[in-house]
Amino acid sequence: MQVATRSSRAVLAALLTLVSPVGLSALAAEPFTDVSISLGGEGFDLEYDAVRELLYVSVPSRNEIALVSTETYTIIERVPVGSMPRGIDMSLDGNRLFIALGGGRAVAVLDLESHALAEIPLGYHPQDPDTYDVIHAVENRVFASVDGGG
Repeated sequence: MQVATRSSRAVLAALLTLVSPVGLSALAAEPFTDVSISLGGEGFDLEYDAVRELLYVSVPSRNEIALVSTETYTIIERVPVGSMPRGIDMSLDGNRLFIALGGGRAVAVLDLESHALAEIPLGYHPQDPDTYDVIHAVENRVFASVDGGG
């Protein structure tokens, strides 16, 4: 999957082709299709949800996650999640989306069915860090990276 951002557009190249379970020779033979989607701001990170056939894109300037249909390549919903969402990662069970909040020193947790939102505060840091990225690599643990500004 290739994603490039240009001002307020995200270019999604061959999303479904690259995530389907086919060999590399089949990928090389199939033509790529470029699709542009106006996010209303620059996309920062994305996560693919094969079960729901959605692409989640963090849009920091809008304080939201854009939900993009991978069938129609249109935004089907915009979910407000807090201050400057940056890196995102889906939970190991596929039921939640963890979101690094760059302006909030926290990680937001979005329930992917109900869209209920919770927040995990990261605590105080003297240099007022920005939460940059997040990963859910081990059950019951979420790792976040911060930029301490110094």
